[in-house]
Amino acid sequence: MLGNMKGSLARHVIFSLALLLALSSARWRCSAQTSPGAKQNASSRLIERAAFDWNHSGKKSTFSLFRQENATGQTFDRLVIDSDGVKGWALRSRDGEWATTADGDSARLKRQNLVSTARHFLFVSSDSAKAHIYLILKGVDSGCCVGSLTVLTPNDQGRPTVVFQSSSHLLTAIDATGDDDELALIGQPSDSEARALKNAQSYDPYRVYLLDRDQPARYDQARSKAYTVAHYCQWHGPIYDEKFVAVGTTIGASHCRVMSDADFNAYRQKHPSLFPEQ
Repeated sequence: MLGNMKGSLARHVIFSLALLLALSSARWRCSAQTSPGAKQNASSRLIERAAFDWNHSGKKSTFSLFRQENATGQTFDRLVIDSDGVKGWALRSRDGEWATTADGDSARLKRQNLVSTARHFLFVSSDSAKAHIYLILKGVDSGCCVGSLTVLTPNDQGRPTVVFQSSSHLLTAIDATGDDDELALIGQPSDSEARALKNAQSYDPYRVYLLDRDQPARYDQARSKAYTVAHYCQWHGPIYDEKFVAVGTTIGASHCRVMSDADFNAYRQKHPSLFPEQ
């Protein structure tokens, strides 16, 4: 009888252990299927896909733009580049979403040193046959602020490399400099604050960055000053300054001058008709 009881107890223990293992396995499978990562992947959708030989290898790289939703319901864009020897290189937008090439300042760039374009992607290069090709991505503008700007190009091994990234940049032009592999990226760091309906805005000079292969973009102050004087206003240094005002029509220094806040307020009192408020 004692032997029967021991055998029954052993069978009960074995059955209980098997049941615990089965329940644990089921719980693990359920946890894996409902994990936050899996939920995010399920909410991801393809916005655009383009194929382009951007490193002159004879083989096209694939550029896929996904729009994803995180656990809090916020959406963001993620670029994934697959090419020969490089798989799954990814970059996330700083602004949540990237703008289309038809939006804002991107629309003006479609004819400037353009190699290829898609709905969200601008590919540009200099005129050299083997020049580096750059991919430009523009972040969406918010109600008050200019969106980000990101520029990337393949390095010598074909791996995507970010050569310029700014959280706020109003891109104006992309010009060849005359050197085989160099482009000038021209823009302003922000959207000027209007001091009146016309003829007055906070000082916001142009900034020129030189793109040279896969090296980090280099700020060129001499070119920045020359472009600001020719296309904007008098030169008052390389950075945005809300304590100074560009007064006049901002199409060049001959039509515009820079004043301090105090000087502008005194000038405005003498010439109120030039600076309407409504």
